[in-house]
Amino acid sequence: MQLIVDALFGAGLARDLTGDARALIEAMDAHPAPVVAIDLPSGLDGDSGAVRGAAPSAMLTVTFARKKPAHLFAPAYVGDVVVADIGIADAIVAQLRPRLFESAPALWRDLFPWPARDAHKYARGHAVVWGGAQMTGAARLAAHAAARIGAGLVTISAPRDVWSIYALWRADILVEPRDELGDWKRTLEDPRRNAVLIGPGAGLDQPLVAATEMADGKQLVLDADALTAFAGHALPRGALLTPHDGEFKRLFALDGADRLGSVRRAAAASACTLLLKGPATIIASPDGTAIVSTNGTPYLATAGTGDVLAGLCVGLLAQQVAPLVAGAIAAWLHGACARRVGPGLVAQDLSERLPAILADLACG
Repeated sequence: MQLIVDALFGAGLARDLTGDARALIEAMDAHPAPVVAIDLPSGLDGDSGAVRGAAPSAMLTVTFARKKPAHLFAPAYVGDVVVADIGIADAIVAQLRPRLFESAPALWRDLFPWPARDAHKYARGHAVVWGGAQMTGAARLAAHAAARIGAGLVTISAPRDVWSIYALWRADILVEPRDELGDWKRTLEDPRRNAVLIGPGAGLDQPLVAATEMADGKQLVLDADALTAFAGHALPRGALLTPHDGEFKRLFALDGADRLGSVRRAAAASACTLLLKGPATIIASPDGTAIVSTNGTPYLATAGTGDVLAGLCVGLLAQQVAPLVAGAIAAWLHGACARRVGPGLVAQDLSERLPAILADLACG
C-alpha cells in the first residue's frame, strides 16, 4: 500500500503557495495514495482553515499537544485528527490563557445548571418567547426546547387571533394573549420572567425592535426575524444573537475565509455574544473568547432546527448560565440530538432526544 506523508508546511503558513511548492501539493492531491498530514495538510492557514493556494485532502492528520483552529474549520481537508502528546503539560497551556476552545462536555459539564435537590420551578428560571401570527410552529419549537433544557416555566406571548393555536398545543407551556405592545410589556413585568427570546416566526411586520427594548434588564436571545429587524439599529448590549450566514451579513461584515475573526469582531463591536451557525458553529463573546462546536450534521439542514437551538439558548439563560457558555452548551446538545436521530430528522425530533442525552451527561 502506498502512502504519502505530507510534512511540507505546518500551522504557521502565512502566505499563498506558488511555484514548485504549489505544483507539488497539487500533484500530491491528485495522486490516488492516501495522505497523512503532519500538523496540518500543507497549504491550510492554521488560524482560519482557508486554503492558501492549494492543499491536499488528507485521510489523517497528526498534530501535537493541542488542535489548531484549522482542524476545526477544515474537516474536508484534515480528515481524522489525532493529537499526539509531546509532553506539554496542561498547566503550561493554561499559562498561555487560550481564547479558543472546542465545545465538548468536558469543557462545560461543571457549568451545566443541574437542579439542586431543593429546587423549585421558579428557581430554574422563567423563559418568555414572542410568538408570531403566521409561522406559529417556530415559537412552539423554541418554547418546547426551552422547557426540555430545564427552564422552570416557559410562556409564549401569542397574538390574540391565533391564541388558541398556542393554548391548545401543550399543557406544560403557558400562553398569554397579545393585542399590542402594552400586553407584551405586562407579560414582562414579572421579574421572575428573566429570559426572553424574540425572533422565531415573529413576523417582520411586527414592532420587534420596540419589543426588544421593553425586555431591557432581561437575559435576551435574538434570532431570525428579530435579527433582520435590527439591521440599521443599535443592537441591545449583552444579548445572545444566533444568526445564520445571511442574517449575520445583514448586521456585520462576514469574511468567508476568516469566519472566526468575523464573529469575534462582530461580538466586540456590538457588545453581544454571537453564535454563528454552520458546519462549525462559532460562539464568541465581546472579550474575544470563542468556542467552536464541531459535532453538527447535515441532517440539521431542515426547517425549524434553528428555532430549537434558540430555545435551548433562552432556556439556559433563564437558568442563569452565562451567554457564551449557554451558546456552547446549546450548540453541542443540538448537534448531539441530531446525531442521535440521523436520517429522517425533523426539528421536533431534537427536543425529544434531549432527556436521554442529558441523562448520559449527568452520569459523567
